[in-house]
Amino acid sequence: MAVIGCRATNPRYSLKCCEYDLAVFSGLSPIHSTRLEPHKTADNNKTIRIGDDWLELIYLPQPSGQNFISLKNMVVFREYDNFMIPSVHGFQRNMDKGYLDRTMKKFGKRGIIDSLFYHENITRNLSKQPLLAAMWLKIAAYSYLQGLLKLQGLNVMPLHELNQIRDLTIEQKTSADGIMSALECIGVERATKSSISRSLKDTIEFDNLSYGNSTLQDQELFINKAKHLIDNRMLADCYYYVGKRRASSLMRKTSAFLLHNLKLIQDSLDLSADMQLTERLHRNLFEACKHTLRNN
Repeated sequence: MAVIGCRATNPRYSLKCCEYDLAVFSGLSPIHSTRLEPHKTADNNKTIRIGDDWLELIYLPQPSGQNFISLKNMVVFREYDNFMIPSVHGFQRNMDKGYLDRTMKKFGKRGIIDSLFYHENITRNLSKQPLLAAMWLKIAAYSYLQGLLKLQGLNVMPLHELNQIRDLTIEQKTSADGIMSALECIGVERATKSSISRSLKDTIEFDNLSYGNSTLQDQELFINKAKHLIDNRMLADCYYYVGKRRASSLMRKTSAFLLHNLKLIQDSLDLSADMQLTERLHRNLFEACKHTLRNN
């Protein structure tokens, strides 16, 4: 077992509301485990509450290339001779020095390319369904920023992502214009308690529509984090965090679902129906994506 996430890798970002992410290494999948089964979240990890603290148990049956990035700088509690966890020393032994950097860059470029693919959806909907175009613009902006962070070797932390971006803007002057374009697409300057309250209400409604009661504990943790950000006047961070959760759940929805729930999507993502504004922001973000790919 090991601690991963902000509590282990970047304590200066972690907040009181942050859960402790525990990577649980086992030869068995969670559904075959004979241990106590806490309530399952939508993504098959398990979230439990102990007193005022939250724990998320992230089951990793075998360390692999798909999850090793999340394990970077983890704090190992226990390691067995017959099941070696790839600690920092293990990474250095089993992988050449530049492997992690190359992989992070690959995932970063994939995020930028995904953003470019979403631009096709924006163009297709711009004149007939401007709200759908605005939705895809926000999704493209989130994808672009996530890709940009990974290009710099950073493991994206959803609750702290806007803070990571702020730091990146200071360190990487050449990325500043692209970052500002993406943040304008997301609309963080419009963050208010009322806009966040609407987004929270509709996000929970969407979760219930998609997953039923299976996400109750995950919802409680999500709401607790959002409330903490609001109480500490971190409105832009809360707006970004809530919006990204909503955007992530919409990426794979069918066109029929999106059209049927367009009003709910508009309120939950705080979308603008201003076609000219969307077109301008779309053009700026598209150029930022191409510039980033050319220079990486």
